[in-house]
Amino acid sequence: MCGIPDFSMYSIRFYRALDQLLEQKDLLQRFLKERFGELFRISYDLVLYDVTAVYCEGEALRNPQARR
Repeated sequence: MCGIPDFSMYSIRFYRALDQLLEQKDLLQRFLKERFGELFRISYDLVLYDVTAVYCEGEALRNPQARR
């Protein structure tokens, strides 16, 4: 993933990256809003983006929907 070995991927690494993005939150939101409008040629007042995550705990060996 992104040229980073699997063994180097861990949640704290992602959280640190998100902390850096948080500093640019307003700029990123403004850019994405404008770009979305350009790409789809629409005007709007509000965009909702679902960032829901799914978390499964346990082995779930017999549940095909819980496979990674």
